[in-house]
Amino acid sequence: MPQIEFTLPRGALSGDAIDSLMGEMTTTLLRYEGAPDNEASREISWGFVHEADRVYNGGAPLSRPATASTLPSRRARSRRRRRTRSSARSRR
Repeated sequence: MPQIEFTLPRGALSGDAIDSLMGEMTTTLLRYEGAPDNEASREISWGFVHEADRVYNGGAPLSRPATASTLPSRRARSRRRRRTRSSARSRR
C-alpha cells in the first residue's frame, strides 16, 4: 500500500494547496512504484497530512514542509534486486 506522510508547520500552506500537492505526490508515488494511475491504485494509496504547531529538524525550527513516503517492503526489495542485477550486467 503506497503511503505518504506529509508534515508541515500549521498554516504554512492553504487547504487548497495541500489538496493539490497531495494529488501530485500520489501521482508521483504511483509512477515510482510502477503502478497504473487509475481508480483501483488510488483507492489503496493513503496520504496523511500532519499540521504541527512546531516542526524541528536537527533541533532547530523547520519553516518548510517535510515529506516521507513508504513503499510495500516486498516491492521495494524487488526493485533493489532488479537495479542490482542491471548494474552488474552493465559492468560486464
